Amino acid sequence: RRIRRLRIFRWRFEMKAIVAVSDNWGIGNDNELLFHIPEDMKFFKDMTSGHSVVMGHNTYESIGKPLLNRKNYVLSRDISQIPDDSFVIGGESIYKILLKYCDTVFVTKIHRTKKCDKYFPNLDEKSEWKIISKKSITTSRNEQIDFITYKKEK
Repeated sequence: RRIRRLRIFRWRFEMKAIVAVSDNWGIGNDNELLFHIPEDMKFFKDMTSGHSVVMGHNTYESIGKPLLNRKNYVLSRDISQIPDDSFVIGGESIYKILLKYCDTVFVTKIHRTKKCDKYFPNLDEKSEWKIISKKSITTSRNEQIDFITYKKEK
């Protein structure tokens, strides 16, 4: 019964994901982000501002407050309440559950690795996901990062 509702839900709405990952697709450790890069935070804010964001309880707790200029949804068992044009913003289990309902994923790839206990699925290993744009920048901290947009082939 739940699967049927999810299929109906998928046909009716557009959903995207946004995530910052390390070279090994790590996203977090001990309920904290791996990186705090101002250029990535600005990208996240610019992309999600004015939209709805969907997150798990742990992600909400780690943020500590609702994100400004966005409708914040903390996921429960009923995903039918997620509005159109939402961004999935984590954490690991929420990405795994909702990635199949997303048609676009915005990835900030930080070219380093750190100890992590949470991961995002490696889209480069999934044949249905294709890179449609990639922009490389050098941050104010002299780090190389890539803003990559993946689109799911139908």
